[in-house]
Amino acid sequence: MQRFLRKMGLGLLLGLLLVSPIYGQTNSTADTFDPERAMAHVVALADGIGIRQVGTPNEGRAAAYVATQFVAYGLDTRVQPLPVYNLYSQNVIGVLPGTDPEAGTIYIGAHYDSVPWGPGANDNASGTAVLLEAARILANEAFSPTLTFIAFGGEERSLGGSSYFAGYLPPLEQYVARGMINMDCVGWGTAQGIGFVDESADPLIQKALDNAVALNIPADVAEVPNSDHASFATINIPAIMLYSYAPGRQDCGPNYHQPTDTPDGVDPVQMDRVAQILLATVRDLANDPPQRRLKHLWLPLL
Repeated sequence: MQRFLRKMGLGLLLGLLLVSPIYGQTNSTADTFDPERAMAHVVALADGIGIRQVGTPNEGRAAAYVATQFVAYGLDTRVQPLPVYNLYSQNVIGVLPGTDPEAGTIYIGAHYDSVPWGPGANDNASGTAVLLEAARILANEAFSPTLTFIAFGGEERSLGGSSYFAGYLPPLEQYVARGMINMDCVGWGTAQGIGFVDESADPLIQKALDNAVALNIPADVAEVPNSDHASFATINIPAIMLYSYAPGRQDCGPNYHQPTDTPDGVDPVQMDRVAQILLATVRDLANDPPQRRLKHLWLPLL
């Protein structure tokens, strides 16, 4: 099974890259968030590809689209095939190696799949677009820790992609991880949110809040256990989710999990605000890692 999955991932990356557009060239500067480029990603995923239900050809096309962008940004790119119940999905992973092999890893992620009955523009082409913009910008910088960008498949089926990735992360990699930042539903509303699962995220929450204040972007904190950051919290990696919402209304908006979740309902201003908090927090985390609680690691006897 594992050999088949590896072969399937290689074929997906080598074959489908040939049919995916590249948004690698632009007149915008490399170090700033580009709302037009971000919206182009949203349109490409939600309109150009459409419904990206786990295990379908469209989910595979979306994976190839993301992989194409990662390759264009110069990231070390691979596809991680995985089972989701009786279906097959894939994570797309782009790595920017750090300058210090002992400095650990910062994980940055968003899911690219959608529910079976909607094109998932806000949930979660918007988060994927911010992920891609962050990868494009940060790929031009140097960091001591490694930055690992992950587009997760199968999130709409019990966090399939992130659960698989986190579940196969070696114990030492779990321990040296500096943190994980997830983006989900970042293109609707009037306010920014920082979601968490447990108190292990407290230092990372504080960094994100401090950066939001410095950027003059109001942000609230709430317990949010139902997105891909939760898979990392399960293995004791500090993890948060950045999202947008409107106070007093459903977090992902009135089009959440509906056929009406289309690009015309996505606000690039909201994506920009989330991106600014994300970029500042990643840079902060790279320069000043949070203190981690000691955790027992069960290693095999030699």
